[in-house]
Amino acid sequence: MTVGLSASATYLALLGIAVVTSVVTAVASWRYYERTGGRAFGVLTGAVALWVLADLTGLLSRTLFQAMVAQRVTYFAISVVPVAWVVLAFRYVGRPGMVNRRRVVLMCLVPAATLLVSLTNDLHHLLWRVHGISQDGVMTTVVSTSGPWFWVHTLYSYGLLAVGAGVFVNWSLRTRDAYRSQSVAVLAAVALPWAANVAYVTGLVSVPADVTPLVFPVTCVLLWIGLFHYRFLDVVPVARDRVVEEMREGVVVLDDRDKVVDANPAARRLLRPDEIVGRHMDSVFNAESVDRFGDVVEGRGRIAVDREDGTWHFEVRISPLSVDAGERVVIFHDVTEEERHRERLAEQTAELERQNERLDRFASVLSHDLRNPLAVARGWTDVLAEDEVNEDALERVHNAHDRIDTIVDDTLALARSGTDPELEPVALDELARRAWESVESGGRVEPGGRLDVDAGVVVMADPDRTMRLFENLFRNAVEHAGSDVEVTVGLLDGREDPHADGELDGGSVGFFVADDGPGVDEDDRDAVFEYGVSGDGGGTGLGLAIVRDVAEEHGWTVDLESTESGGARFAVRGLVPAERETPL
Repeated sequence: MTVGLSASATYLALLGIAVVTSVVTAVASWRYYERTGGRAFGVLTGAVALWVLADLTGLLSRTLFQAMVAQRVTYFAISVVPVAWVVLAFRYVGRPGMVNRRRVVLMCLVPAATLLVSLTNDLHHLLWRVHGISQDGVMTTVVSTSGPWFWVHTLYSYGLLAVGAGVFVNWSLRTRDAYRSQSVAVLAAVALPWAANVAYVTGLVSVPADVTPLVFPVTCVLLWIGLFHYRFLDVVPVARDRVVEEMREGVVVLDDRDKVVDANPAARRLLRPDEIVGRHMDSVFNAESVDRFGDVVEGRGRIAVDREDGTWHFEVRISPLSVDAGERVVIFHDVTEEERHRERLAEQTAELERQNERLDRFASVLSHDLRNPLAVARGWTDVLAEDEVNEDALERVHNAHDRIDTIVDDTLALARSGTDPELEPVALDELARRAWESVESGGRVEPGGRLDVDAGVVVMADPDRTMRLFENLFRNAVEHAGSDVEVTVGLLDGREDPHADGELDGGSVGFFVADDGPGVDEDDRDAVFEYGVSGDGGGTGLGLAIVRDVAEEHGWTVDLESTESGGARFAVRGLVPAERETPL
């Protein structure tokens, strides 16, 4: 073959450009090594670079030995390209099982045989028969004829290329426009050099030399477009048909220009019925969504979308798809029912608050309407006490009035229970004395009755409700131990509290109210806090139940225990000291 000097120089110059472009592409491709199909892509571009470089080296060699070494390297690289191409194709479309390790090894058998045949070709000439070299200026070519293994190698390579191309074509026909552009770029990148090779090998087109390596600059440009313009290794639809298409959540992929490059059926159903791939996010999402999440790279939140069938609520999660490319994945989860349930719950809560207000007004009216005639009855009872009347009957009337007064107080306390207490610093000893004075002024305590208070601590509590707790405990002591009862109020600590191990839990404090009465049997202690249980003292059956409610509303606990002398001791635990309270 004779090629003019100017044609040879031009050919070598173009081949040099192909070498530089192929090497640059091979080096750049390894940045995608850890991504899906990245390894196969790196092997493919590396083999292409080696092929072109070896071809250029062979053309610039000055001896037959140098040219044959370069030709053997060229065949090795050419044998690797089809295998890497098939592996890339299957992994890229989400079918890695088709190219598992065993199948890749089987695909490499023919290329390995080709390498072995090329190294031992001088013994059998199965790959080529060399007749010499031809030198035209600076370009050296090997003059040879093809052997039978050359056609085995060629047909096998074409077969693998056809399989890979078929995989991409089939995937391209089933995918959307965004991915179809990617596959076209990749297919064109591989088709061009192999079309040139077919033309050279079969002689269908008259060319002075093998122009296959010359088209690799175009191949590299197409691969570059597929890699960086369409980012086909950044937005890979691996297992898309198996997972994303069946997801109930809407999935939308945005590129670095906020253009929708992919969306699953759920996203199209939730956002709008027509095709959204290829549109800018401004034409897909409503204004509220764009304002809240348009510049968010990673985050989550909720949005409301007005549709013809009502207002829909979505939980939105945004995640970066790649570290430096700017793509984002937006996932929509329908929380409409949850939001509607929350709205219904809020309406029910508001209705309960209105009912509580009505109940509180009812209790206030009940208290007012009963206390007025009760005060009149008490006044006339005092008048009768000045005359000579049956003192026993008068005492019974007076006790009945006290009982009515207690029922009114307990009913009012029950009606207002269940709401959050209004906490403020309260001195326990002062509150206990005031409660005792209230019970004492009601005529419940005889001159022999006495209160001993040793509880000098300030805690966070609702003063009105805590006073009610003390009053009910004192009344209980009077009802069950007599009007001359002796009551003790003191603080609990780790030494005298059987429920504490050295100190009370979390730095809290506790107190007790003890009397010198007969106490309560251990088997009956839990029942005294139930509604309607009054024992033998003639109480309302509400007092200790209210004590339990007040304690629980504050987050305290109350237990009925026994003193050393056998009397009743009510221990209240879990109070927070005022100096430990941290303001919000």
